[in-house]
Amino acid sequence: MPINKINIFVWFLLLGKGAITEAQPDVVISQPAQSVQADALGNYYLIRDAQLLKYNADGKLLFRYSNAMSGDIERVDVSNPLRILLFFKETNQLVFLNQQLATVSEVTNIHLVSGHEATLACYSNAGMYWLYLPALQQIVRYNNVNQPEMQTQNLGVLLNSENPIGLIEANQHLYLFTPQRVLIFDIFGNYLATIRTQNATNGFFYPPSYWGYFNGSLHLVGLESNEDSTVEIPSAVKPLSASLWDQKMLLIFDNRVEIVSIP
Repeated sequence: MPINKINIFVWFLLLGKGAITEAQPDVVISQPAQSVQADALGNYYLIRDAQLLKYNADGKLLFRYSNAMSGDIERVDVSNPLRILLFFKETNQLVFLNQQLATVSEVTNIHLVSGHEATLACYSNAGMYWLYLPALQQIVRYNNVNQPEMQTQNLGVLLNSENPIGLIEANQHLYLFTPQRVLIFDIFGNYLATIRTQNATNGFFYPPSYWGYFNGSLHLVGLESNEDSTVEIPSAVKPLSASLWDQKMLLIFDNRVEIVSIP
């Protein structure tokens, strides 16, 4: 299906001279946040400095997690909502949590495991995880006993001096993205392709075959066609960040998070 016919665009009804209907959010979470993620069970996860906050589909706070010794949370990966990965960049640590945001593993000191500092981390199948190690310019996968299992080639040439800002495993692929490009690998770390983005500040996989990113506007790129289309955001106020997940738009504003359904 061509990207300009993807179903979500039907939702954005144009009025008059191109004005956009402002949709009412399904959920408003009155909480400042640096990021928001949604899991396959319909829960939402907000990072606010050193805290991870978990909300249900109605926006009710369920659980919270923080660890003063580990510092601020850089990233949460909820690909597996039964085994949630938290990455602490400033202390070079990661930890796994259960559905109640209780720890199910000891805090992993990444320097002891890899001998290096990591700038990115994400969940992999069967309780494993990927780390991007800039000293090696490689992504390395570690098993559930913290042993390296596989790695990519040296990525210096492919990155072309850009610093990666995100790492995601989805759809049996691994995605490493920078503001200007997304490197795509198979599940074994073999390089497959590069797609272009434009000054992206975040990125996400949108099933079945789209890469999304935000740069003040929300974009979807067809992973097969490489066509970039802009998705209209139904808000009179410009969000700080926006992403899509399972027919929902996740919008971050100064003092709140809004979840808007896409019919």
